[in-house]
Amino acid sequence: MAEAFRKRYWEFLQTTARYQQAPTPQRPAQLREQFDELFSTVTGYDALDQRIAKTKADKTYLLMVLEHPRDSTAQ
Repeated sequence: MAEAFRKRYWEFLQTTARYQQAPTPQRPAQLREQFDELFSTVTGYDALDQRIAKTKADKTYLLMVLEHPRDSTAQ
């Protein structure tokens, strides 16, 4: 279960990075939904499940890229 979560996590990050490069109006809602689904996962590994819950709690901050995709690519 932990390996499956890790794979889904990296896929989500790649999808978010692609959105930053080519934002579309409908994509933020889809990515928020994917975030909620991903970070509602229970793996059975206590430390990982705690980290997942903490990450979900930071959703607003972590998904700021959806509001300002071009701003977050310039560093």
